[in-house]
Amino acid sequence: MSEIKWMTDNSACPAEIEFRRIERSELQDEDTAYVQNSVFRSLKKVINSSYTRYELFMKLCSKLDKFFAINRASLALYDEENQVMSITHIQINHEFRSGVHLNIVAGKTLMKKVLDSGHAYVRDYAQDIEAIELEKKILMDKDSRSLAIIPLVHGDKKIGTLNITSSSYQAFSILESHIFDYFFHKTSEKMSELPQ
Repeated sequence: MSEIKWMTDNSACPAEIEFRRIERSELQDEDTAYVQNSVFRSLKKVINSSYTRYELFMKLCSKLDKFFAINRASLALYDEENQVMSITHIQINHEFRSGVHLNIVAGKTLMKKVLDSGHAYVRDYAQDIEAIELEKKILMDKDSRSLAIIPLVHGDKKIGTLNITSSSYQAFSILESHIFDYFFHKTSEKMSELPQ
């Protein structure tokens, strides 16, 4: 069943108002776009109100958890000089772990591959990912169903990755949308400016 929606042209006189039918699929597309924009605006506020990387990480996790029911998150910073991914912040089941500092040789890690590609890595059935065992233990737990590894790159500078998992299937499919490219760019930009 179709719905009717007003379509107007600002340059048209009132007598020239046009009616057209909008298909239900078009309305669903608009609903999806509205949800994506709401998520985007909410996350942008978080970015602009953070003063350290740890604070930004905590706020991002808290906000992303409202949308995606995150059960695990970590921030891996890339140390180009030593070729390591340094996991500096971890959140497990809404609990932030401070004082964490774990280095993994970047070489063939999935996080480094995602960082090099510059594109978000989103997978369901996350237990089947091709990653080294230590990396799997850092990224997820036995309840993880969906995984997203988000590269944080600012210009030529590779900052690291934001890694999040959910116990729900297809939890992060919205992250593959291009609307989030700008958001991840802004997160990377802010992350590059902030102290630890």
